[in-house]
Amino acid sequence: MSARDGRSANPLPSVLARAVRLALPFALLATIALAQPPAPPSASQPTESAAPSPQPELFAPGVVSLPDRYEFGITITADESEIFFGIDFGQKYEIWRVARTDDGWGEPGPLLKHETYDFNDPMLDPSEQRLYFISTEPRPGASDDAEADPDIWYIERQDDGWSKPIHAGATINSADSDYYSSFTDDGDLYFASNRGAERDGNYDLYVARSALTEPKAPVRLGSGVNTGAYEADPFVAPDGSYIVFAAGRRGNIGRGDLFIAFRGDDGTFEEAKRLGPPINTEGHELCPFVSRDGRTFYYTSREDIYRIDAAALWADR
Repeated sequence: MSARDGRSANPLPSVLARAVRLALPFALLATIALAQPPAPPSASQPTESAAPSPQPELFAPGVVSLPDRYEFGITITADESEIFFGIDFGQKYEIWRVARTDDGWGEPGPLLKHETYDFNDPMLDPSEQRLYFISTEPRPGASDDAEADPDIWYIERQDDGWSKPIHAGATINSADSDYYSSFTDDGDLYFASNRGAERDGNYDLYVARSALTEPKAPVRLGSGVNTGAYEADPFVAPDGSYIVFAAGRRGNIGRGDLFIAFRGDDGTFEEAKRLGPPINTEGHELCPFVSRDGRTFYYTSREDIYRIDAAALWADR
């Protein structure tokens, strides 16, 4: 759904090729239920006190990361009591949740799934009362048989679980593909879109100010971040001081690399730098996320989720 299929021979497959579904002729409500490098070691039971490793380690094997399954995209509550992550079930996408218990992690299960529509790219807002994501569910007012480009949606916590999916609105979403949400503490929403793109696969990063209250029209980020290539999957620091994103550019180490850009004195992002090894590999790296305490960097690689000490992000600054 986000041009990120690690199994495709095309280095940057079209979002539409992955995401477009023909809806059934009747409405179906979303079901909300309560040759690559060798893999690094694993971190099976991360805790608030566990120091992240300076080398990538497989995150929560047997709980989140499973062999022969493609997990991508993750968001974790500040107290590390809940994990939300996306799963690709062979071109069918769902969002799963797992909660911490007294004995470790509980049993993971689907939070957002549907017979026809896809859900992925989960991201909590700063209050953790909303979970943002993308879906191919037809936007409000669209016919059920319309071609569904991914839009940004969210659900809200309620006393008995979660609300039904709520469309993020026409100010944020466009008639094209919009995906991968990330917020600053001020409520500014950073995301990727191909709105106005002159060719397939040309995605850029945008920001919509005050998106949690009175959204402003999205603005394309500057040349420090965006190029004529593919830029997507932004994670912005809570204070807006840096942004990590995925890009498909000439000179990449692998099929897709992760980049970081820091905000300069003039308020814009400086020229982005490609993250070096051990984060970027000859494979495909995407879907960045940094823990709320700023210590741990999570990302997708080798069709699983990995983590590393976040100091690796600014080692070459």
